[in-house]
Amino acid sequence: LDPFQQRLGYAADLGCNRLDRRPQRGIVAAMLLHHPHGSFTDFRGKLVCLVHGFIFSGVEASAKPGAVQIPISKFFDAKAGIRIDTPEGPDRTYAVLGVSGLAPQWFEIDANFYVSKDGDTSAELDAEYELLLTNYWILSATLDATVAFSEDREIGVGKGLVSTETGLRLSYDLIDRAFSPYVGIVHERNYGDTADFAKADGGSTDDWFAVVGARLSF
Repeated sequence: LDPFQQRLGYAADLGCNRLDRRPQRGIVAAMLLHHPHGSFTDFRGKLVCLVHGFIFSGVEASAKPGAVQIPISKFFDAKAGIRIDTPEGPDRTYAVLGVSGLAPQWFEIDANFYVSKDGDTSAELDAEYELLLTNYWILSATLDATVAFSEDREIGVGKGLVSTETGLRLSYDLIDRAFSPYVGIVHERNYGDTADFAKADGGSTDDWFAVVGARLSF
């Protein structure tokens, strides 16, 4: 923080961790991924209000949770908020509880628990590790996993392990990590009843994507 921000006691931060472009069923889809966000921080109260952006694809949009986030340790924050999904079926609204922060061995962790207004529950874990190859080249490995504790057939979600997404992205830091273009590869897979629902609807359960995008922070 600059001295002005420290004296004022507040700071604004806007960013998008990943902006991907990937093909999807013949459509080039723009996807704001992994917590595009804006935050306004009060350093005296150490309270962060996060407003997360959207995931866009050719068939659906999903809002990452907007949340109030409070530090609970040197490395982790607790958060609570709301998530809104607009899949192919009915829209869904969820209450969100979660934690995020830096785990041992420098893994970035974001874990969330969701409860819908109908009582359906699920959990999501996002993990990322960055390997600094040089001062400018960075290799990032990601894992996103979703588990549902109840079935929601209307939106094609089965009970149990729902899906995983793993990825590798090689980025080049152009402007002090404020703008870092990257290329990478992503693997998405559905499991169990969720995979069965996708097959019954004529969908795919296992996909590979080449991705091109950028990390933004401003």
